Amino acid sequence: MTMTIKNKHQILAILTILFFFMTTSLRAGTASAKKAMQNGSNPLIVMHTEFGSIYIELFPDEAPRNVKYFLQLIRGEISSKSAPDFSPRYLDNRLFENSIPSILVQGGDSRSHPFGAPTAQPEIDISAKALGLDKTPLINADGLLHPNLAITSKDDYEEKLLKPFLKKNNIMSTDMIKENQFILFESLRNLTLEDGLKLQGLTFTDSLDSRMISRGTLVLSEPGGPGFLLTLKSLPHLNGRLTVIGKIVEGITFADEISQRKGESKTPVSLYSTRVIQ
Repeated sequence: MTMTIKNKHQILAILTILFFFMTTSLRAGTASAKKAMQNGSNPLIVMHTEFGSIYIELFPDEAPRNVKYFLQLIRGEISSKSAPDFSPRYLDNRLFENSIPSILVQGGDSRSHPFGAPTAQPEIDISAKALGLDKTPLINADGLLHPNLAITSKDDYEEKLLKPFLKKNNIMSTDMIKENQFILFESLRNLTLEDGLKLQGLTFTDSLDSRMISRGTLVLSEPGGPGFLLTLKSLPHLNGRLTVIGKIVEGITFADEISQRKGESKTPVSLYSTRVIQ
């Protein structure tokens, strides 16, 4: 059966009906998202994607600098390095660049943005104490380094851990290493994961109440954004390295679908826009 549209009044009526259903759906999504929030006074944002709208509660008490900056990027209040007089909406008209099915989706990477990275990105907002990194051994009982250090080779070990460790202990020569080898080994063995990450250049703020990366968290892949991850399961190897700034409260199934489509078929998925609801 084919429907024939005879005049402009029919077109207008159809558009009105479509608009009604679209706005009603958005209002319903917003209402249920607000009910699911941990704290009703927290900021709430929505990512309009090709698959549907994803509502995310942000946590300014847990990551104050990064949440503030991310909101500014959404609103178009931060200028780009390549065009200092222009402040784009960094989370509009983007693609989800990467994904791992049922694990995570990644979007917003500034390296793929037409104007490049934004200016004045903040430091990470992470409390090592809240995550228990200050109590986690750097080297386990089997003599293996903690996976959060992201050390995968001998060169990695030397550059990311050994050289910074020796520099911190004012060991400047091979002779000094030989003279102090037993003391150095014992000191290295007693380091915590927090110590190891600090040697890699990360900084922590113990006054914050950071949370672990889990299913539904919004995690920043670059400090402040715009690069982000929507995680679909716990990813403990990233705890302490990336800032968690929010959690999905409505539409996580759309993130699941994006991860499957992008991850399996390599077909790009659009992020049409991101807006601040409250």
